[in-house]
Amino acid sequence: MPSTSQESSAQTPPVPSTSTAPRTGTVTRRSIVAGAAWTAPLVVAAASAPFASASPACVPAGTLFNVDASGRLLSGSLLNTNLNSIAGVAGANVSVAPGTPGNAATTSSPLNVDLLAATLLSLGLRLPVPGAAVGLVNQFAAAAAAGTFTGASGAVADNSGAISTTAGVAGAPQLATVDLSTILSGVTGSPALTALVGAISNLSLSVGAVGNRLNVDARCTENSVPTVRQHEYVLSYLRAVVNTPIVGTLFSALNGNLSIDTAALLTALRAIPVLGPALNGLVGGLLSLSATVTVSNGPLTNQRIPNGVNDPVSIDFGAGNIVVDLAPLVGLPYDGAGNSGLNGRPANTRLFAAPYLPTVSTALFVDALAQALVTALLNTITVDIGISLLGLRVLRIQGTLAAVVNGTATITLAGGLLGLNLGPVLGEIGTAVRNSVVGAVVGLLGTTNVLLDNLFLVLRDVVAITVNAQEVSQTPTNTSTDASALRLSIVPGAAAAGLLDLRLARGSGTTARRTP
Repeated sequence: MPSTSQESSAQTPPVPSTSTAPRTGTVTRRSIVAGAAWTAPLVVAAASAPFASASPACVPAGTLFNVDASGRLLSGSLLNTNLNSIAGVAGANVSVAPGTPGNAATTSSPLNVDLLAATLLSLGLRLPVPGAAVGLVNQFAAAAAAGTFTGASGAVADNSGAISTTAGVAGAPQLATVDLSTILSGVTGSPALTALVGAISNLSLSVGAVGNRLNVDARCTENSVPTVRQHEYVLSYLRAVVNTPIVGTLFSALNGNLSIDTAALLTALRAIPVLGPALNGLVGGLLSLSATVTVSNGPLTNQRIPNGVNDPVSIDFGAGNIVVDLAPLVGLPYDGAGNSGLNGRPANTRLFAAPYLPTVSTALFVDALAQALVTALLNTITVDIGISLLGLRVLRIQGTLAAVVNGTATITLAGGLLGLNLGPVLGEIGTAVRNSVVGAVVGLLGTTNVLLDNLFLVLRDVVAITVNAQEVSQTPTNTSTDASALRLSIVPGAAAAGLLDLRLARGSGTTARRTP
């Protein structure tokens, strides 16, 4: 069952009732619907401005308000174009004043993806094709003169604004692709961005399904802030997608001969019990190691490696992309049910700012990539390794890397090693050989760690990624509340703010007290 949370001051007295308007600012468990096939437990975030110790003040019974409410999937600016000026982006908006029939109103207006696709694409934003957008682009608003409102958008019900998506990555549809290469093309003054652009063909941000619902009841306030505010949001995933020639170069290099560090492998083998003492006991000259390692890249075609749900960095060879899943990257992994750690964050959580920073160094991310690639290629990597003394081979290991690792490779002994029982240490021999192959693949990954370093700097110093973005402004009689599941913007000072200030899945509203 999806869960909800509602925040109110512990000192808030009962909210005055009214016979003229429904309580649209209250959400019950019954009102949360599961309207999609990919349902899973809903993660909810509720937040508000800090409260002082003073008791909340409630308006007299019968007090009415002017209330505006809005649910907008897209708002802000892209490439210095105000999205509000584009026909069809306006969202669902409703205004109520005392005297409005019923003192309440609701409206819904799904975003017309077909109408807007070409215009938004020219601004660096790609939305799903119309058929795939059903259920992802709804917009809903409700307001009551009693002082309550709801603003919802994204994967929400079009008759109530209730969130109807999951926080899970598995099977969640993609809502949008933000073309950061296009949007950031005019940014100067960032060495990391300049270096990144020189190493890639394109950089984009893939945004999974999002939903957002804001409910406010302004009848009781503390320090002019409504004490009953409920904000629910869900964000399936965020992935930086880097199209780079590095992927194609790597794919080609993983087809043919692979050069390993033979000196390092010999040192590793000499450190293994049983084998090491036997090798070190040979007299008469220096030992030498030769190796022929070949690989076929067939298993890499058209798959993402690694493909675990919490693998932060992976390679999609079919598309030529390095894919960075931001949630596990910054220590917010998916749980066992696939729910993203991006959900349930405090208000205005900024990724790539403490404490939400990459969990390990880029060198370790690259090593993990190499390990995953070798695992995928175990059965197509063949090795022929020989150790010789004075030109005479005393040990030979032959087979696939999988056979070497599991201890079933062909091992031939001669000379002073003849009759040596290596059975107890076959696993250690396999690990040493595998590690040497991993080292070779790390070398083939080349400057991938530099690319990742520059990408992370751009996402820290140029682009601000904010989850559960919230703003509240108030006077003694007026309150404006705004909440978005996701906000993408330019870090202040990095470039003109209008270049990128995109809010996805936004709910907002204003209440102005009119009569006592």
